[in-house]
Amino acid sequence: MGSSLGEISAAVASKMLEPSKAIEIAIEQAQVITENIDEGGMLAVISDRDAGMNELINEHEVFIASDNFNGHFIVTGRVSDIESFRVKLMALKVSSIKLPVKFPFHSPMYKQGVISYLASHRNSQILNSFPGSKTPFVSGFLIDELKCLYPNYFWEATYKYTNFVKAVDFFESKGSCFYVDLGPSGTSATFAKYNLSSTSNSQLFQIMTPYKRELSQMDTLKNTLTNS
Repeated sequence: MGSSLGEISAAVASKMLEPSKAIEIAIEQAQVITENIDEGGMLAVISDRDAGMNELINEHEVFIASDNFNGHFIVTGRVSDIESFRVKLMALKVSSIKLPVKFPFHSPMYKQGVISYLASHRNSQILNSFPGSKTPFVSGFLIDELKCLYPNYFWEATYKYTNFVKAVDFFESKGSCFYVDLGPSGTSATFAKYNLSSTSNSQLFQIMTPYKRELSQMDTLKNTLTNS
């Protein structure tokens, strides 16, 4: 399973997408985003998303990009709206962190920019559909196992809402899992950790760490999977 742009990596890991095709899609997405999407921002908020918080979100015209775990969510929107919301949170003594991105992923304005581009570029690589594989692929935003990837899937992954809480529940409902985070920062491993119940027997493993031990981690993972 992947999240947002990470859906491409997940598709490669599940053998639903060839690495060369994944690179082509990633390059096209980057070009389209920089040339067709207005700049914006994203903000991680460390707070419960109760009725009062949802009212603040609506008042400042920002949008929920994802619910990651209890007490942690991300909003997205225009630069000015994100900043206004951040200042309000600061006044309320609610912690938040600006994400190092220049575009409002998972927002209505981002979606509109993508749709406008695709309407005039019918030969887009990302409009292709891709056949399935024997390795299960779970959509990060649909939260369901897909047998194949439909046209426009990788664009939808960048503008639709993500619920990481429900995603982890989906996997946990199938039994104990061994979660391997393929991302560069360990974010997914952290989100999964805070969504696991105290009775879960699932395990977490992170490939890339701040200690630059990726090759060693790969060897450890290989040995772990071989002996399991």
